[in-house]
Amino acid sequence: MVHIRAYVLIRPFHPRLDASRSSLLPSSAVCSSSLADVGARRSRRARPGPRRVAFSTRLRQRHLQLHRVLGRIYVGSVVVSAPVAIAVAIALPIPTLLMASSIQALGWLIATGTAIYCARIGKIQQHREWMMRGYPFAAVFVIVRVIVAIPAINRMGPLGIATVVWSVIAVASFLPSFVIAWQALAASKRAVKVRTVPAAS
Repeated sequence: MVHIRAYVLIRPFHPRLDASRSSLLPSSAVCSSSLADVGARRSRRARPGPRRVAFSTRLRQRHLQLHRVLGRIYVGSVVVSAPVAIAVAIALPIPTLLMASSIQALGWLIATGTAIYCARIGKIQQHREWMMRGYPFAAVFVIVRVIVAIPAINRMGPLGIATVVWSVIAVASFLPSFVIAWQALAASKRAVKVRTVPAAS
């Protein structure tokens, strides 16, 4: 039995012959090898690939200059749109919308400015997260328009408009942080599962 196992270990691998002799190996070695293969496959699947990263990492890596141009266009739009939103709110006959638009514009500018700062110092992950925090403020205009167009909301008049605006801004303020925290929690759970597989062997 000892000579057969030595022969299997030093001889080059042959699929048909080694398949017939696999029963000669100790069961503990077979189980350890199987568990190691399973752990390796799980660890490869758990590694975050480019397709799993938000905001088109493939575009940034392959077309960095285009990514920067689009970023500058977006930042310029933020710098123009945020003050204009306050001016529009002043012209509207609903006084509470001025404070709502000011909070929205301030949050939008702070999130975008922080994202630019993180990109300049090389903190790409933090840059991506702060861009996620800024995008919902940009979508407030469109979402409010869609909700206010609902007949039941439209019949409420100025009270309905003010309620929708404040509600959408509140959601835009906390929803990105919730999504970022949930993604980090899911990633930590996957890492714990991958570490426990070798320990079980």
